[in-house]
Amino acid sequence: MDHSFTRYRLLERHGIPTSPFLAACRAIIPCVEKLGSTAFAPVKGDVLGNIEKIEKAYLIEPDGRHTLQALVQDELTRKVHTASGSATDALLWLQRALSFLCSMLEELANGNHNMSKAASNAYNSTLSKHHNWIVRGLFSVVLQSVPEYSTFIKTLGPANEHCVLEDMEVYVTALKTQLRILQSFYADNHLEV
Repeated sequence: MDHSFTRYRLLERHGIPTSPFLAACRAIIPCVEKLGSTAFAPVKGDVLGNIEKIEKAYLIEPDGRHTLQALVQDELTRKVHTASGSATDALLWLQRALSFLCSMLEELANGNHNMSKAASNAYNSTLSKHHNWIVRGLFSVVLQSVPEYSTFIKTLGPANEHCVLEDMEVYVTALKTQLRILQSFYADNHLEV
């Protein structure tokens, strides 16, 4: 993967650089597609939509919004963080989607070979609490349509399973670190996590 959460450094005071982070988020889309292009189309659409909202806000003033934290802080200062379509809200939902994917990949890297169970566990520990009963019902159906473990692992790369899982573990570690930083930043600023 050319763009990955492992390919850039955090900046001063755990600043997450906006442009590389968004590129890494875009690079995760093929992984989402491998979970089932039809079933996961809404997830893909939400992720891309949130990336685009954040990118739009970033491009207004790239130097002043060079980190995700600076971008959100700018919206907080201008009191537009709760406005519809704000980068703050988009980043919140992007974090939630990434937490789901990260949790599922972590389950797989830790030896859970039941894709449906790994996806369900990940959903229940991350996104479920933010969805109403209708969306939870839809997700329970979607999560049953994930591919078999061996099929999914083969689609991630030509390397053997052991190498794919090692790479997955490194990827998950980097992503988890950044998600923790963002969640802490949101909590410190009294934003919903």
